[in-house]
Amino acid sequence: MKKWMLFFGVVILFTACNKEVSDEITDPATINVIYEVIKNTDDYSNDFEYIRAKVFSDEYIMHAVIKNGGITFNGTELPYNEQTSTYYIEKKIVNDSLYTFEMTLSDGEKIVSSVRTPETMFGSISTYPVKYDITQSLTIQWSDTIANGKVSVMLLGKPFSENADVVLYETIVDDHGECIITTYDLPSQYLSTQLESASFRLGRIIDGVKSEAFNTEDIYVQYSFGRSLEIIEN
Repeated sequence: MKKWMLFFGVVILFTACNKEVSDEITDPATINVIYEVIKNTDDYSNDFEYIRAKVFSDEYIMHAVIKNGGITFNGTELPYNEQTSTYYIEKKIVNDSLYTFEMTLSDGEKIVSSVRTPETMFGSISTYPVKYDITQSLTIQWSDTIANGKVSVMLLGKPFSENADVVLYETIVDDHGECIITTYDLPSQYLSTQLESASFRLGRIIDGVKSEAFNTEDIYVQYSFGRSLEIIEN
């Protein structure tokens, strides 16, 4: 559930560690690790794809670069970004491919974790009705599904009474290619107001195989898709 919350916009604040240029790490049980393979796209083919690794303490203090060590994915070095205190690279993400992360500690010990990307994103995506009104039900459909998979769905809107987008609805559904959002699912205070704009997001998260060596570890692929909805003007 933690990763779905991250997708829905809950941000964990990590504080950069400025005490040293590098940190000597020899005991993996003293660190927490998150490996992320991320692919975001929209109707306009604006893709934002990257691979990131976070290494931090129990106090959510990010570690500096590992002294005499580092992190690779599929044999390629994952560069350390001093500004964010993370290992990060923008990289084209390939469907149905194994991404293997190898961390080398300061004493030379190597720890391997891996995750496979989904064989598909969402395929063709359609909404009914074509023009949305908050007083109507909204059906979102996608053509490509994954057996036993889960898809997160979020509906956002900007009522004229608000200064920014609000989350009107969010859920996690079985990956059967469809989600229906009815007026009963929406906050009642917005049903009597007109929307200035609206959009939806789909998310697919696949967990990987953990090494079990670290204090805590998350390794996952996150695919997400966003689209603006055409609004009925009253």
